[in-house]
Amino acid sequence: MSRPSRNTGNAGGRRGEGRPIRPPFLEVNSLKLEFDVSPPWVQRVVSKRPRQWLKAVDGVDFYIRRGSTFGLVGESGCGKSTLARLVVGLYDPTEGAVSLGGVNLTGLRAQGRLGEANSKVQMIFQDPYSSLNPRWKVGEIIAEPIRMHGLAEDESAIRRSVVALLEQVGLSGADARKYPHEFSGGQRQRISIARALAGEPELLICDEPTSALDVSVQSQILNLMCDLRDEHGLTMLFISHDLPVIDFIADEVGVMYLGRLCEVGTPEVVFSRPQHPYTRMLLDSVPTFQRRGHAGHAMIGEVPSPINPPSGCTFHPRCPFANERCRAEVPALIRSGESWVACHGVAEGRIPPTGPDQSGGG
Repeated sequence: MSRPSRNTGNAGGRRGEGRPIRPPFLEVNSLKLEFDVSPPWVQRVVSKRPRQWLKAVDGVDFYIRRGSTFGLVGESGCGKSTLARLVVGLYDPTEGAVSLGGVNLTGLRAQGRLGEANSKVQMIFQDPYSSLNPRWKVGEIIAEPIRMHGLAEDESAIRRSVVALLEQVGLSGADARKYPHEFSGGQRQRISIARALAGEPELLICDEPTSALDVSVQSQILNLMCDLRDEHGLTMLFISHDLPVIDFIADEVGVMYLGRLCEVGTPEVVFSRPQHPYTRMLLDSVPTFQRRGHAGHAMIGEVPSPINPPSGCTFHPRCPFANERCRAEVPALIRSGESWVACHGVAEGRIPPTGPDQSGGG
């Protein structure tokens, strides 16, 4: 697949110093979400145990400029999909807010103005086999958001819009009369994309949309999404555990660990000169022909439980550079060179730099 041209502007990052003069389009401000995972009240009383809270998202803060793509990467369980659902409004945050074009979407949803908020944001889900209603024909699936948001005058206009959307994603108008089970996985994901575009969104949330597809089909879907992004001027939050996919599609990348962002920057910088030890481990875990026979700095240990996360920097139990400060104090996301990094070791200069001619990790 051919690599799309990069947006030369600053696509996203930490709010504050270094922020672009042009205002951001999507802003995620100090977003938190905790789930109550306590056992039933009677069990807590008998065992004398307090309530338990799972910190799925723990103070995430970034922005994206209009027409740019922000990629989010990290291991399973780090909070990527939960963050996507917070942005799209499927979950209500414990703290923080999501704003789009200066409009507080979190506030709109809290006021019950869901239609106004949700019309601006659409989501493409990971599994194309379970995200489409098997009892509905494809035409009905795509037409629903058009009817819901009043985007067409009559049924004839809706049918024309459905045909145009199907053709736009590489299918035919005749496919509107078929059911989802009559299509392959790649074709179903194209239908999911058409459904998302039917609502005429300004922001598209993509939660690992290619992970359930074959590699050859992944390439087709990614190229299609790049073309549609440019054609419709979409702003995208693209979530994936596949680093090459993020490197291909994103203008800016955020590395997430246990509910927090630990490094933010352009793919060129983050993937060639990673600073955070976790980013380095992620990159060393990607198999390549060049690294065949070289172990690199493989991932150490498991992701801790978000119910009882480590104190201080949550990555310190797996970090070869951790010291007492790391175990006691939560690092802030600060500017470091061309990236934003949340690491005491980087801030103090204890971690050696990386680059094309230097080894990653420590």
